Amino acid sequence: MKIIKSVRGQLTIYFMFILALILCAFSLVLYNIFANQSRDELDKAMLILAGSINNEISNEGIQQDLFDEITETYLPFSTRKQQSVEILNDSGKSILKSQTELNYNLTIEKEWVQESLKGKQIFENLEILSDEQISTPSKFRILLYPINYNSKNFLIVLAVPLSNLELTLYKFRIILLISIPVFLILSTIFGWILSKRAYAPVNELIKNAKTITASNLERRLPVNNNGDEISELTNTLNGMISRLQISFQTLKQFTSDASHELRTPLTILKGEIDVALQKRRTVTEYESVLKNNLEETERLQKIVDGLLSLSQIESGKIIISRDDVSLKEVLTEAVSKINMIAKKKNISIILNLDDNQYSSVETVVKGDKILLLNVFLNLLDNSIKYSHPDSSIICSEKIDSEKKEVSISIKDSGMGISPENFESIFERFSRADLSRTRNVNAGAGLGLAIAKAVVESHNGKISVTSIPDHGSTFIVSLPYIY
Repeated sequence: MKIIKSVRGQLTIYFMFILALILCAFSLVLYNIFANQSRDELDKAMLILAGSINNEISNEGIQQDLFDEITETYLPFSTRKQQSVEILNDSGKSILKSQTELNYNLTIEKEWVQESLKGKQIFENLEILSDEQISTPSKFRILLYPINYNSKNFLIVLAVPLSNLELTLYKFRIILLISIPVFLILSTIFGWILSKRAYAPVNELIKNAKTITASNLERRLPVNNNGDEISELTNTLNGMISRLQISFQTLKQFTSDASHELRTPLTILKGEIDVALQKRRTVTEYESVLKNNLEETERLQKIVDGLLSLSQIESGKIIISRDDVSLKEVLTEAVSKINMIAKKKNISIILNLDDNQYSSVETVVKGDKILLLNVFLNLLDNSIKYSHPDSSIICSEKIDSEKKEVSISIKDSGMGISPENFESIFERFSRADLSRTRNVNAGAGLGLAIAKAVVESHNGKISVTSIPDHGSTFIVSLPYIY
């Protein structure tokens, strides 16, 4: 049962079925061709013999000795003693008949005789009982061949038993019926053997794939660069394993980072509560502990909310609106909301959206206004956190009309980022300074990861350029409508 369910077994069964159909169809066609050709050859030979008898009668007349000599000609699938030749006059009466070893009484239909005497050659099949037969008649092939001798019409009647022809066809059928299953069995055996060789690379691939687990995803399947489907499948599986390896590494890193980020506020909460419970405290002291606990609780809530939002965006569970959104309105609103935080560090935010040839037209994109607003709020908030006091942040717009793409850049003059860290800052729990220590100015490290997920859900991309100690520029590129 296992063999039948396997791909190799199913292919072998399909091969057997198709081959059986082909062999049956071929045998049927071959048998019909052979049978028709055999009957045609017999008819042609009977016509030739009748023509020869006609020629001899025309030259020598109707004589028994000459007649016996002519009838010694062997017809296909017959012998001289089995074939019968008879001459009928114009009234259908037999006037001359060859001698045969079988005593058959030919009963020729009057309609055939009358039709043939008009000059038509007629072939018919007859079933005749001989004197020795009781119930099973023999089949004969009859030819009525009209001739004219001394201005009188006669008929040459040739009768040939079809038993030898039928025996030959029967033997041919037996040969076909035996050869088809034999050939089918042999072909199936050889097909099974060849399929084993053909599937050897697949079996080897399965064997090697079973050795790869979550603990050794760095392993790869060996590739035979033959350019065939197996090589393509192996490369595809290796690509999948590479993606799984990255996912596992990301998951491990995420688990480690999440544990680290959640453990710190939980440790602080537990420590402060333990200290508060060691002895009775004043109301002011309890209020201080509760305020600190509230801050850590809010920090925990931000981490959980950020993880939930990121998970929902990446899984597509958040329904993203596809409305016409003016980037100028979004950026103006973002700057208006973030200005209060910027003023605490005396940082000015410059909104420069008129430095392009489309200054008279607002750039419109298809997207979710709330999510895009949060992206720019997050980027502006990061720029403020890592910028020096008394500096400025510049927001500008650039349009690529060929790509139908608009780019919003947010440039600060803060601490900057090392080039090797450009990609990692968009990972979960990563911060602009890439430190894993708590920083009063740093968040949970989820903002840029969420921003990247939102931008990519809008078919856009986000990138960063930076020079350490000279500031960073974050660039959000989105396809625009007009």
